[in-house]
Amino acid sequence: MRRRILEAAETLFAAQGVAATTVDQIGELADVSQTTFFNHFSTKAGLVDALVADLVVLFDGILERSRHTGATVAQ
Repeated sequence: MRRRILEAAETLFAAQGVAATTVDQIGELADVSQTTFFNHFSTKAGLVDALVADLVVLFDGILERSRHTGATVAQ
């Protein structure tokens, strides 16, 4: 459920921006109620924080792999 909400938010944020995207729109695309949304995220800002945290983990993994292979991240 949490992943569906995050993926819906990513889609909407990419299409119309964070500020223009509402919790209702995210819930509709994820097919969850507002209650379910707020069970997973206390606010839309909390959802954005979760997306940023996911990106940090992803980036850290990329850096870690590049350290092991000696490759450089994009030039």
